[in-house]
Amino acid sequence: LSLPQLILVSAALALLLVTVVSTGLLGAVALAPLWAAVAALVAIRRHGRSLIDWAPIVARYAHRRRTGQTLWLARPLTRPRQDGILHLPGSAASLRVVTPGDSTNQAAAVHDPHQQTLTAVARVTSRAFALLDPAAQNHNVDGWGRALAGMARTGHVATVQVLERTVPDSGDTLSRHWAQHGQPETPVAGQVYAELVASAGPAAAPHETYLAISLDLKAARRLISQAGGGLPGAFTVMQQTTASVAQAARNAGLMVTGWLSAREIAAVVRTAYDPKALSALQQWSSSGRAEADPAAAGPVVQVEKYDRTTTDTACHATFWVENWPRTETGAGFLHGLMFAGGVRRSLSLIYAPQGLEAALRDVQRRK
Repeated sequence: LSLPQLILVSAALALLLVTVVSTGLLGAVALAPLWAAVAALVAIRRHGRSLIDWAPIVARYAHRRRTGQTLWLARPLTRPRQDGILHLPGSAASLRVVTPGDSTNQAAAVHDPHQQTLTAVARVTSRAFALLDPAAQNHNVDGWGRALAGMARTGHVATVQVLERTVPDSGDTLSRHWAQHGQPETPVAGQVYAELVASAGPAAAPHETYLAISLDLKAARRLISQAGGGLPGAFTVMQQTTASVAQAARNAGLMVTGWLSAREIAAVVRTAYDPKALSALQQWSSSGRAEADPAAAGPVVQVEKYDRTTTDTACHATFWVENWPRTETGAGFLHGLMFAGGVRRSLSLIYAPQGLEAALRDVQRRK
């Protein structure tokens, strides 16, 4: 039983016991509608959750809607803002992007003062996984599993997030590349490639992959103190962690092309709220990569509904995967979802380290 189910069942059993002792079986029979309601709340499931599990979610949404928290409007800049604050709506409003030095081009991290975490974000690339043979695919997946196990063994990694998303693209990059490097005069192949580029260009959807590592500042307190304490010491520990993560990723067939700076992190956040802003952020960037001011990372307007969220130029819907496959599947079983055409989507995998005994109990319970 989940915690809400356990609380409801325990309360119902306690009430049943008190009723039987005080009024006998007739009193328990008179409360039959109540027992039926409790059974329905515990047993009936909707979208993978029981009705009682939905109760706190619905109550929280109703409270936020009643207090006007489902509408966010960015205010004009009327007073100086604290340097690095990402100016986001909701509970993420206190997130701050910080750098270890004065340079804005250095690798940065996001500091969450409430959860006491420091998160670094890396841009990751790899060979075309779908084109590898099954043995190479399984080898890379096993290497990624070993990388996750190594990160979990450190004891001070709070979470690991993999974010894979498609970004808007007009197809001009593909056409320019073909115009510069293509050989249309090649017999047969040249014509085939030209037709392929012409048809694929308008539907181009480049993929971006990011790897976020969150350092638990409480768990790493001793290491941070040895490194000098405070955020500088936390950055020293984070740099050691990111170096080992980059090496483990290479063993899994992945390549960490760089850890994002403060302005690049702000651009990733900004383009999640406003995908059409990507081209403008790239155009005004000296490095050619999208960059944004941390103070402008959030949306201008955000409207939250019970089933979707609208921000600037995007409408967001989230799909929750209740269970992963429990039978043997191929390593690329998500290929159909990852490369579906005609849609802009983000796939986020969040890994949280768990003790061995707790993990075994969880697996046994699910079986």
